Amino acid sequence: MPKKRTLKISIISSLLAICIAAASWWLYLTYTYVEFAPLAFDKQKGYVPSQTANGFYKNLGIVLKSQHIDHKLNILDHPLIPLRIANDKALMCDLTAKAQDVVWMYKHMDEKLPSFLCEGKNYQGFVFHKEAAYGHTVDYGDIVDIELGCKDIELAERIMQVHVEQVMKLRKVYSDVDLSLYYRQYFGYQRDNGDRIVYVDLVRKDIPTVSGLLNGIIRIEQGHKANLISKVNLTQRNVETFEATLIDYDER
Repeated sequence: MPKKRTLKISIISSLLAICIAAASWWLYLTYTYVEFAPLAFDKQKGYVPSQTANGFYKNLGIVLKSQHIDHKLNILDHPLIPLRIANDKALMCDLTAKAQDVVWMYKHMDEKLPSFLCEGKNYQGFVFHKEAAYGHTVDYGDIVDIELGCKDIELAERIMQVHVEQVMKLRKVYSDVDLSLYYRQYFGYQRDNGDRIVYVDLVRKDIPTVSGLLNGIIRIEQGHKANLISKVNLTQRNVETFEATLIDYDER
């Protein structure tokens, strides 16, 4: 009997020690905070550090709040997250991607914005209300800023796509343009002859900040077709302008 009793006590003690160790480990993972390290997944290299744009950490705060992930801020206003979250690399990749996804951010932001989202096949963009559009469009003669709807944008995108397909057949300079790789910003105005114009600012998706796209027109003067502009006449159903803001000489 004493041997059995000793064995039971030994088993109970071992189980207790395991439970205490597990609880201590859980507490360590839960209440130890580390700075968020952006991650991306590379098919060849696996998980790798991710490059981020300006405003990333501000966006990340919105992501963490929406996903109910506890976090603190360090002196640089970068989020500190529990170690158990930081150790989940798949989750870290997902959180990083959300903080850089303009459409996801738009749908989860509480602040009032001067633009609203329109999206369709191969395009995602933000339409600016006429008050925000004032002064952004460049045209000669008398013009009046107008409100655009997603139906207007759908038509403008169809017209622009047809134009680009024609241009690609005729001119080498835009032979490799893929419109699906660009975010759009749309501004609407009407000329004194009644023609309704959609001014489209196209910005390559790997460049802009989320805040920049949602709040005002972007200009990127770095070549490589990073920033394109288009002027679509909805009334005449044609594209009046389609060009890069800056084209490197070797791209001409």
